[in-house]
Amino acid sequence: MDNPIAEEACAALISDVTKEADGAASDGDIDAFVRPLFETYFAASEKKGEAPEKAAPKIAKIVGKQARKKFVPEPVAAPEPEPAEAPA
Repeated sequence: MDNPIAEEACAALISDVTKEADGAASDGDIDAFVRPLFETYFAASEKKGEAPEKAAPKIAKIVGKQARKKFVPEPVAAPEPEPAEAPA
């Protein structure tokens, strides 16, 4: 990316998702998914004339949501307790 604001936002996003994935995916896999997607969205925002300072955080949120869905494991829900039997 040619824009330092976009580069910084993308790097921060990759770092955050990597931490949240907690070993469920490699840094390389996350980077390979996030970086091109971020670049594509950022290029489109530049064509629309959006300011990088406004576009980068919005793009990070959009791409982050997709990356988390792909790489961050869902927390395992605790089993519901068995209902206690009423005394007879």
